[in-house]
Amino acid sequence: MKMNRKKAIYTVAGIAVGAFCLYHSVYITSLSARNEELMRQNFKPEQTVAHFWENDLEGLLEKAVELRTFDSLLVRNPQSLAQSYGKTLGIGAPYSIIVRGTGTIDSIGNERIYLHPVSAPEPGGKPRVYAIQTAFIFSNTVREASGAFHIDDFENTMDFNLISAELNRRIVEEVAAPMAEKLKPGEQVDFYGAADVHPGKAVPVVMDVVPLRLTVAAYGQQ
Repeated sequence: MKMNRKKAIYTVAGIAVGAFCLYHSVYITSLSARNEELMRQNFKPEQTVAHFWENDLEGLLEKAVELRTFDSLLVRNPQSLAQSYGKTLGIGAPYSIIVRGTGTIDSIGNERIYLHPVSAPEPGGKPRVYAIQTAFIFSNTVREASGAFHIDDFENTMDFNLISAELNRRIVEEVAAPMAEKLKPGEQVDFYGAADVHPGKAVPVVMDVVPLRLTVAAYGQQ
């Protein structure tokens, strides 16, 4: 009788210990949580940007606002320019706009190519210098202007910011730097790029543009 009681006690104790170990060694996660974790592990900004570059860039460039229109609205009605053509991350952030134009190179610096538009400003307008960035691009201008990337589609802000970093890296290495080495003052260039507009702030005399395409213009092109 005592033997059976001891055996029963040992059995119950064994079951309890086993249950305790099992509880602390096995956990259950929801399928959605597991998928989110896999997405975080598999996120590769290079692949995301490469897909955009190869599949969406051309369509984006087709929607670019012409430089003379951009320049005119920038002075006369920046709010209309921003709302008609721009995209923004939110309140207080600039409006990022895709613009296209032709300009004559005034000078070439270490980080920018300075040019003035071939198209004359509207009567009463002031000639503006456009600075094509060629190195050390750290802005979110292209990411926002593209409209292709939304913060809600990313697990965290770090991943969202990595998209900007990868876009900027690609632009410098594949678009800006190679052309900057070939160009010289006096040449005309065609460009597509992204610029930030801040309605309510003073219009800058020098306007930064992050290039998306940069080519030597055809002779005499206006």
